[in-house]
Amino acid sequence: MTKSMGIFLLFACASLFAQRLPDSAVPERYQITLAPDLATAKFAGEETISVSIPQPTDVITLNAAEIRIEQVTVSQSGTGQPAKVGLQPDREMATLRLARPLAAGPATIHIRYEAS
Repeated sequence: MTKSMGIFLLFACASLFAQRLPDSAVPERYQITLAPDLATAKFAGEETISVSIPQPTDVITLNAAEIRIEQVTVSQSGTGQPAKVGLQPDREMATLRLARPLAAGPATIHIRYEAS
C-alpha cells in the first residue's frame, strides 16, 4: 500500500487512534473512485458517503488527512447544496458548513479531492 492510499483510507474510515467525531452524520455506505497519477505519486478522488442525520444540523465533521478538498455537495430529498469546507490539518478533520440545515433522515455527501 502506498502512503497516499494509507492517507485516503484514514479519510474514508475513522482511525482507532483519531479523535471521536461528532455524531451529526452517521456514515452508512461509501462509494469511492480513485484516479492515481503514478508519475507524480498523487491521486484525485471522488467519494459519495450515504449518511444518516440523527437530528437537524448545518455542520458535519469528517476525518481528513493530507488532502485538498475541491468541492463538496450535500444532498437530501433530491436537493443539493454546496458546503463550505474548513480544514483543520492539526486535528486531521474537515468541517462542512451548510447554508440550510439538513433535516433528520438520510443524506449524501459528495466530495472531490486531491492528495499527494
